[in-house]
Amino acid sequence: MRNFKLFVLSVCALVFVNSCDNDDDASNSECDFNIIADENLYAEPSPSDYNISNAEINEDCLEITIQASGCSGSTWEVDLISNITPSIGFTRTIYLSLKLTNLEACAVFITKTYSFDISHLRNEFITTFISIEGWDDTIEVID
Repeated sequence: MRNFKLFVLSVCALVFVNSCDNDDDASNSECDFNIIADENLYAEPSPSDYNISNAEINEDCLEITIQASGCSGSTWEVDLISNITPSIGFTRTIYLSLKLTNLEACAVFITKTYSFDISHLRNEFITTFISIEGWDDTIEVID
């Protein structure tokens, strides 16, 4: 009888655990990368030079197109860093800095687009703007 109760309790626990639907799962993101929040890393210069040729929001992704010299760009490493500024009032500006590590020694001009998950920046009560270092325009995150 004790084993039967333990079995029923285990089955019930599995049903409850598996029935949980978490829409906030980061693995569902269609974006290439997440934004890293780190004030110290934000202040550091990018290890490699690049130019931003475009930045736009596509659904829950911030797409940034960069240009730099290299061989193919296949070994490039990118991070998008936020300086973690708190929101004051009903608007906030998120300041971002792209860090490119490019060890390719070729002189070919490469253009690549990377996407970063901004779903966590959407808030129906706060208007959010994105300012990217090296990009003149400010981008509004529309809910």
